[in-house]
Amino acid sequence: MRMEEEILNENSDGLIRIKPHTKRKYRILDKYVKACSQFNNKYQNFAYIDTHGGTGRIIDDKTEEELDGSVLTAAQAQPTWPCYCIEINEDRFSLLKESTENVENINLYCGDCNEIVDDILEDLDLGERFVFCFVDPDALTYRDGSTVKSQITWKTLEKISSFPRTELLFNFMVGTVMRQKGAVQSNPKTSTSRAVSKHLTMLFGTDKWKELDKGDYRGFVRLFIDERFQHYKFKGAVLIRHEDNRGPLYYLIYGTNHSVGSKIMRHSMMKEWVDKTKSYPLTRRNYSSQEKWLDGEYPLRLFIFED
Repeated sequence: MRMEEEILNENSDGLIRIKPHTKRKYRILDKYVKACSQFNNKYQNFAYIDTHGGTGRIIDDKTEEELDGSVLTAAQAQPTWPCYCIEINEDRFSLLKESTENVENINLYCGDCNEIVDDILEDLDLGERFVFCFVDPDALTYRDGSTVKSQITWKTLEKISSFPRTELLFNFMVGTVMRQKGAVQSNPKTSTSRAVSKHLTMLFGTDKWKELDKGDYRGFVRLFIDERFQHYKFKGAVLIRHEDNRGPLYYLIYGTNHSVGSKIMRHSMMKEWVDKTKSYPLTRRNYSSQEKWLDGEYPLRLFIFED
């Protein structure tokens, strides 16, 4: 099964190589699962789902350092919680299996997350656990033989977000959405454009994306949050840009029904954003504390850190 559009570089051993912007995603994940582990120590009622597990171990493309990917980051943050991890690519799955063979709390599945997530959710006691889901596709589609399929569909996101006590962290590939919207906009009547349109609608769960300009990254993320995160009371996102040309790459979008979790994620996203921009927005001067500034400018109901 071959990934379409954005095939990630792999080293000679097959491990995924990551760019500096990808490390920002993993830092946010790491901070949040470590915070979750403190609650799990008390209540022992957390579970983790990773829909695109990758190769387990990854390579920093800049430093050549070998690092833990999302699956190992989450599993090792708290050895007592169950981790359910899916990977569709068979070669990557083999590496994932090898790199996690000594980690007892990881349950691995090889296949399409859109088909497997039902089985995982059914395995969880309804409403008994807090379920943190990391949905991290690396492209819009993948190829299964002669068929092109969506890596993630709105129906899968609906299943996750409507399941009791879930929290969702989603990699919304806005750069891919913008590029594909531009291709459709330029040649709307071709068979390729019709296929791309189908997969974009499968992602959003609506064709309202057609009404937006191809460069409107802010509009795309807000539409996606409105359509796909409606089951969550508290929502937030942070924009991650390309390290060199500063183009929008992806938003990490978070949803929860718990204010405590929202505060933790808001702080993690804010810190990553401020550390990259090297300064606070001018609005920070209007508040006596960081917390008051966040509550005033980035309320828990919907906060988006972007520039």
